Amino acid sequence: MTNNRKNLYLWIGTILILFVAYQFSIKKTLNLRYANQLYQEAIARATNIDADIEKYKTQLASFNANAITSYSQENLLELLSTFCLEHNL
Repeated sequence: MTNNRKNLYLWIGTILILFVAYQFSIKKTLNLRYANQLYQEAIARATNIDADIEKYKTQLASFNANAITSYSQENLLELLSTFCLEHNL
């Protein structure tokens, strides 16, 4: 065998070993790293859940307060008049 053929086999073997190493270890490691990042973000969101709950409760209370007043007869008539004027009705 000549040196050129030996070098060719050496390169092919190296590429094959790198491909197998990627498939069996590096790929799994990268997938686990990505999953770990997702879980860490979920944990960070879960630690702030009490503040989020309080924020949403205050938003809900303000929505409920607005909902009671927004359906009064004057407000509905004003909305209807505005809609009619905008659409030439």
